[in-house]
Amino acid sequence: AEVSQKKYNLFKIPYNIAIAFGKFEELKAKVFKKPPIITREWVRTFALDWAYSNKKSEQQLGYKYKPFREAIKITLDWLQTLK
Repeated sequence: AEVSQKKYNLFKIPYNIAIAFGKFEELKAKVFKKPPIITREWVRTFALDWAYSNKKSEQQLGYKYKPFREAIKITLDWLQTLK
C-alpha cells in the first residue's frame, strides 16, 4: 500500500470459506468465460507457510537482493506496462 499509494482492505477469512469462494469463482469463470478472481488451488497455495532463506544464493552465487520496497516498486511498475 505504501509503494502503490493505494489503500487496501485486508482481512482474514476461514480456510473453508476461502475454498468455497474459490470453487464459486471457478464455476463462474466457466459460465461467463472470464478468469476467476481466485481458484481453490491458489487458496491452498496462499494458506501454506512459505519461509525461505536467501543465504545460500548469496554465499554460493554472489546474488544480491534488492530491498523489499524497491523490489515491490519495480514489480508494480512492470505490472503497469501489462495494461
